[in-house]
Amino acid sequence: MPHKLAYQTLRTRALNGHSESAWILGEAFLDGFGWSTSGVRFEVRKNRKTAVRWLRYASILNNADAMVSLAAELAASHHVKDIQKALVLEVRAYHLGNRLAAYNAALSCAMLGRPDDCFQWLCKGDLSITRLALAYCHAFGYGARRNIQKAKSLLKDHIRDETAFQSERECARSFLRLLNATPTRLLLPPPNSSPAFPLGKD
Repeated sequence: MPHKLAYQTLRTRALNGHSESAWILGEAFLDGFGWSTSGVRFEVRKNRKTAVRWLRYASILNNADAMVSLAAELAASHHVKDIQKALVLEVRAYHLGNRLAAYNAALSCAMLGRPDDCFQWLCKGDLSITRLALAYCHAFGYGARRNIQKAKSLLKDHIRDETAFQSERECARSFLRLLNATPTRLLLPPPNSSPAFPLGKD
């Protein structure tokens, strides 16, 4: 069957040191399915431990995408040591050219209570990804001098960005309404908010 052959081919290539195949297998075990490099869909039983093993192996082979995925799995534990390990991987992935790694490194720094480092990593990232988080930093003085006008400008740009997710554009609209309706001296971060969740989370 094509899907079984696709899996076996990926596994063989991965074990022979092909980092992309190892990364694909890691993602597949996270999701329960994957796509081979030739576009064939295959299914596997979801298994986080197996996924992490493949992602770790692909990371050792210097696959930046695997590093970002592995870092996300580590950071999800919310344990300080795991977040620190995640940050190391994200920094490595950034230096290997992964565009998402700077944003993820910023969020790891935020989780570690390092606002200055968070802001610096956001400034290194792709603006289309980091714009909302940067607006949060400027609005509330998180790692940067408070600058409400800069925050509003970033939010307006994000609302106009048709490539952005609709949910993010709605978040930007809500955030902009908050800034327009609240005097600067009374403006405080919403409860449970962060650069990752500008309007807070439950």
